[in-house]
Amino acid sequence: MGADNITKFHLHQYDIFIKFIGSTTKNRKMKKLALLLLGAGSMCAANAQYCVPTYTNLCSSNDYIDGVDFRGILNSATGCNGNVDNYIYYSNDTAQVNSNGIYPITLTPTTAYAQGFGVWIDFNADGDFADIGEFVLAVGVGTVPVTDNISVPLTAVLGTTRMRVRCRYNVALAAGDSCNTLNYGEAEDYPVTISAPLADDVGILALDAPMTGCVLSAAESVTIRVKNSGTAAQSNIPVSYRVNGGVPVNETVPGPVNPGDTVIYSFTTTVDLSTPGNYVFDAWTSLVG
Repeated sequence: MGADNITKFHLHQYDIFIKFIGSTTKNRKMKKLALLLLGAGSMCAANAQYCVPTYTNLCSSNDYIDGVDFRGILNSATGCNGNVDNYIYYSNDTAQVNSNGIYPITLTPTTAYAQGFGVWIDFNADGDFADIGEFVLAVGVGTVPVTDNISVPLTAVLGTTRMRVRCRYNVALAAGDSCNTLNYGEAEDYPVTISAPLADDVGILALDAPMTGCVLSAAESVTIRVKNSGTAAQSNIPVSYRVNGGVPVNETVPGPVNPGDTVIYSFTTTVDLSTPGNYVFDAWTSLVG
């Protein structure tokens, strides 16, 4: 049984935001074997000469990426890389994903100055980040770690390709910023290995309820969106949630949920949010096998 797709939500009087999104699979051995598959695009991407982004000021200005956590990449407290143009390629830190999957990424900025982030993945392995759909994430400016999700399309070329993460002082990045000249910030590239979609891959896509409010009740409904990212239909999917690290509530989505489909499920067990304060929701799926 797996529950590695914990999705974390913060709920308080004024705001709610997703902290972690992922998916869970039945056969972990099958998943590890699938990661060894390489497609024809692998060598092309590995040998591609990607453009080098530039900055007009060194990242010693305290404008830099201080951490990237994504599917096997765990690069933390890196500070300014000190290289020319504030660019570095971490060739030994490789992310492992499957096409048609949804995966969490956590980006940590410097605490000195607010940074906006942009993330690109070369899904067709053609040596650039200019194609439609390759700008996978934009994050607004801030000085605290941010977690969001990245979707890998079913059409992604299998094999090893490239991911780019850029930050910029006080500006949210856009699709056209993968290789242009910016004023303050840093750029980091990473290898990403894309494998075939898994048969059994189900995860929490979003928490639809409860929503932040000034007056919440003692019996708030908890509603989630569950996506089947695998290639096999799924029935009787175990789903769970807990609040502030408490005792999990475990129920079952009857299904069937066909490949690629998303269903909305409301737990029969409600939650008491009548006391003002901050609430952290964890939600996850578990497949047995």
